[in-house]
Amino acid sequence: MKVRDFYLKDFATAHKDAELYQLIEISIKKGTNGIFIIDNEGRLEGLVSIFNILEAIIPKSLKENPDLSAVASGCLFAHLIENKKHLTAQDIMCTKVPRVKLDTKIIEIAANSLQDENYRLAVVDDEGKVIGVINRTILREIIAKQLNISKET
Repeated sequence: MKVRDFYLKDFATAHKDAELYQLIEISIKKGTNGIFIIDNEGRLEGLVSIFNILEAIIPKSLKENPDLSAVASGCLFAHLIENKKHLTAQDIMCTKVPRVKLDTKIIEIAANSLQDENYRLAVVDDEGKVIGVINRTILREIIAKQLNISKET
């Protein structure tokens, strides 16, 4: 089993200058929590996930002491979002995005997924252009298929 047999060709992308509202809009339209950031030629530059967005919005004091959020104003989250709406993908993207090729074996991806928390792998061609994605949902579906479990079960 190789990536070429299972990867998704429909995935979310944006450029480094995309603003927070655009990133959220893309995420909602594509039904994903991760957006590959690409250059004008389609080469991978980074990834913005909902984790990156939340990390940028939530102040360090609340990250270090989440109990403080219990006593915060009910409007605080909206206020924090408003204050960060100027952020761009370049400001918050992760640049260490795992890449795989079409001939990568699925077992390599499954085994490596136990070593770190890479939930989304960019499938790239020989020029580094993003052509698809492999994620945990795909791995789950491969397991289900091997166990003869259908979506209707």
